[in-house]
Amino acid sequence: MGRSARLLAPRRRPGAAARATMEPARGRMDRGRAAEDFFNWLGDAGFDGAIVPATFGSLRGVMAVSPVAAGDTLVSFPRRATLDLRALSSCPCSELVDAQFWEASPWYLQLALLLVAEEAKGSASRWAPYISGLPREVALPVAWDPADLGDVS
Repeated sequence: MGRSARLLAPRRRPGAAARATMEPARGRMDRGRAAEDFFNWLGDAGFDGAIVPATFGSLRGVMAVSPVAAGDTLVSFPRRATLDLRALSSCPCSELVDAQFWEASPWYLQLALLLVAEEAKGSASRWAPYISGLPREVALPVAWDPADLGDVS
């Protein structure tokens, strides 16, 4: 991917029958403070994109600001604006875990630890605008009440 990461529009489009059954995604631009702070932070980091923060009912995401053709670049941003674990030479959160635990941990645990360490820094973290936009709760089936599951036998 070179010096920047890119997200591309799909190269293949669904056939006519599939398109006829798909509902268009209708979003509303997210004008909330967290979204504004995050996109300002991205802009300062060198973000270049044809998307805006949006909500789709109760879901958050991004939407294109103009029609998108196959092969169009939707987003481009420098690697310095990513949480790139491969760029780390040592454990970045020694206040949470020792180097041996860090090295033995899978990437997703390392990422979680890094996010916890950065969140603890509050507004002093360079990642604060990104972290403030992350959901605080995620509905996982393992946490569902048995009454919500109904009869699963």
